[in-house]
Amino acid sequence: MTRGQSITLRTANGAIQAKVERIQETLSGYQVTYDIQGYGLAEYWYDKPRTGASGDISLTRIPKEYIGKRGKDFDWTLYGGNVDMAKKIVNAFVTYFPTYQNDGRGLYIHSSVKGSGKTLLSCCLCTEIVDRYGVNVKFCPVLDYLEYWKSKTPEAAEAVKSFRRCSLLILDDLGTQQGREWINEAVFSLVDYRYRENKPTIYTSNLPIDEASKDERTASRIQGTSLKVVLPNVLIRQKLAEKYNKELVNQIMKAPTGK
Repeated sequence: MTRGQSITLRTANGAIQAKVERIQETLSGYQVTYDIQGYGLAEYWYDKPRTGASGDISLTRIPKEYIGKRGKDFDWTLYGGNVDMAKKIVNAFVTYFPTYQNDGRGLYIHSSVKGSGKTLLSCCLCTEIVDRYGVNVKFCPVLDYLEYWKSKTPEAAEAVKSFRRCSLLILDDLGTQQGREWINEAVFSLVDYRYRENKPTIYTSNLPIDEASKDERTASRIQGTSLKVVLPNVLIRQKLAEKYNKELVNQIMKAPTGK
């Protein structure tokens, strides 16, 4: 890409013609200013390509308890069946991620109960995609994002910018807070930016997709760019804890006893 070059940009609304006006390189990517036909100047962010796989998972911000978790570590059998469609959707998302990325389409992972595996599943997808494609993925709980949004520090502003620009964002626990005007505006700002820049997002929520936000602008953008992944209302967190405790007891019982 060079200054003055004419190219075709893909957006959520189709293809548009643009001319490259300016390219600014940073350590992690490129800020490109385009002169878009019939619109004017607009800025786009591009991650620097990485050769092969194995991106840095530590930069994703996923919780420490889920670091290293991959698709094989997500035990679908704990749901007791009725998960075939969900499995097909998430497997396709990983396998064909470059296509989903190009189209700006993500996932909306929903279950109405807490502890049903939504966050774990999203982190498994995060690890798979980082390892396979080396792209810039960020994990952020909505409440953390709102704290960054309120803060006036340069570090918080940089964090918000990273959530907007990353190749794939996991926005965890959407809908935990909504209704207040500043919260609606903060979430809309993030969702709308990624919508306009054609960047995919994985949302997790206890709310069905048609109740994702009380702000109609936000809700329409999420519904228009997300495939629904519905998980059964099963307490996976509790089952995993019971499984771990049972294995621990078995180890203790097999251990030799002292005299």
